[in-house]
Amino acid sequence: MDSVMSPELKMKLSTQEAVYRLRNGSPDFRHALRERCRHQVKARRSALFDNIRNTRSRLNIQETLSEIFSTELNFLQSDTKDSEMEVCAAPKKDDSFELDLQIFEQIKSEIIQEQEAWILAEYNKYMGNEMMPEDPNSGESVACPLCLRCALVSQSFSVSCPNGCIRFPPHLALSEIYQTLQYSLQLHDGNCQSNAQFLNFIDDEISGLHLVCHDCSFFQKVLPSCT
Repeated sequence: MDSVMSPELKMKLSTQEAVYRLRNGSPDFRHALRERCRHQVKARRSALFDNIRNTRSRLNIQETLSEIFSTELNFLQSDTKDSEMEVCAAPKKDDSFELDLQIFEQIKSEIIQEQEAWILAEYNKYMGNEMMPEDPNSGESVACPLCLRCALVSQSFSVSCPNGCIRFPPHLALSEIYQTLQYSLQLHDGNCQSNAQFLNFIDDEISGLHLVCHDCSFFQKVLPSCT
């Protein structure tokens, strides 16, 4: 008669199996896990970019990456379970299991951090490309730093976003706006890995386009804006 395992025991055994595979399985197992996670992150690239742009914290990104890690690990475990190892019906002693949990979390954190670094680097390149003039010599196309959807339009009375997000004084050239935006991003990114946001303030005491990061408290006025 088969014994019935509790949900807690099943979870404990599943974690033990994951630790065993990551520590003692073939090198191909950990490599395959990394590759599958990387593939899923690339597949969700656009959705992750939207998440980065719309959130003020990296927590949502890390939750998504953790979900990807768990899904791909479970797939590889079920795909290779019969060929590599058998899971014992009895759990390990608590002290040994706690040690295994620490190792498991360390490996999980390592892989998630790799993918987070990759997606943030890709997002920073995307931001740079979005605001890069199509013709560097003419400087005719610079994306709005707020919506990132429309190119700023230079007119005799202002430089503005067609969506109405922001207007800059007419004396600012598009090339100057682009260079100032890039300089501010580089200044922040040199000291913080989080994603700063451009915000436009129209208050009497604080006005103009600012670059703000809620993680490192970076707050800098970038350019003047028109009300």
